[in-house]
Amino acid sequence: MILETKKILVVLGMHRSGTSLVTRMFSMCGADPGNNLMPAACDNPQGFWEPVDIVTVHDELLQQLGFSWDDTRPLPDKWWEREDVKVYEDRLYELAKKLYSSSELPIIKDPRLCRLLPVWKIIFERLGWEPCYILVSRSPLEVSASLLKRNSFSSGQSYLLWSCHVLDSEFFSRGSKRVFVLYEDLFDDIESQFEKYISKLEIKQLARPAGENVRLGSCIDVGLRHNIADNSDLETSPELDFYVAEVYKMFCNMARGNVAESDLQKLFDRVSRSLFSIDTLYHSLKNSNSSAYIREVSRLKSELDLHKKQLEDSALALSEKDKRLSELEAQLGKSAEYIEEV
Repeated sequence: MILETKKILVVLGMHRSGTSLVTRMFSMCGADPGNNLMPAACDNPQGFWEPVDIVTVHDELLQQLGFSWDDTRPLPDKWWEREDVKVYEDRLYELAKKLYSSSELPIIKDPRLCRLLPVWKIIFERLGWEPCYILVSRSPLEVSASLLKRNSFSSGQSYLLWSCHVLDSEFFSRGSKRVFVLYEDLFDDIESQFEKYISKLEIKQLARPAGENVRLGSCIDVGLRHNIADNSDLETSPELDFYVAEVYKMFCNMARGNVAESDLQKLFDRVSRSLFSIDTLYHSLKNSNSSAYIREVSRLKSELDLHKKQLEDSALALSEKDKRLSELEAQLGKSAEYIEEV
């Protein structure tokens, strides 16, 4: 008898993109998110659906690499092969065993997974589990509005951060079974949408919840959908350069079955190369300017030291003159006294 490889659902998506909602819905269809989940908050009243312990290690790993969750720079090349990353890999491996080993179909979600997926692919291989990916995206206009309200991020930072998450998650999930989920489509006939996702993933443990009282639509609270954007603005916003609008439109077409994955990958690869080139150029100029700045500061410091020495010499010379003047005045006083006596 051949044992079936254990599968794990991995939800990938930018912050504020609906990944919590998607994870909650898949849990209603039979997936297990584990325990010790991050509690609900005012900015996510239905819960984040991500394990606190794993998020903590993710943040520590990013910090070790010199990054944070909101960093828009590309991560270092082959960072997952670094010796100092191994300890974090081992910690995540132990957490995965602890949280998900007893689950028939676990599901893991944290937006940081988009950028840290390479180390998780190593972990899944060590565990002998097959990852199946759920890529979620939301309009960058809506994400930007949400992050402005919650984190005071500029639209430019939000758009670049959105691009990093979407491009990285698509690239590193290639070659595995995956589905593309569009946030706005969840509000339009959710039952048929999930029927499509479940069918494509081909995981026997997944099934729409049975019974009229347990429907996926019950997860949808239209009142909690904020920052609704008009997608026509994608064509007119000047800050949506750097191919952000192009990437989002391609993702939409992929999620709706209008393009082949090869077309999406071709575009995403081109955009990734362009963004990498722009980032490299920016930091090259920044470092160049920094070097020039340091040289200028050094020159000015040398000039300041020289002027300070000149002032000290002048002060010393003035002090000597004052001393000599005092001596001469004393001699003059004695001479005056002598003349009076004579």
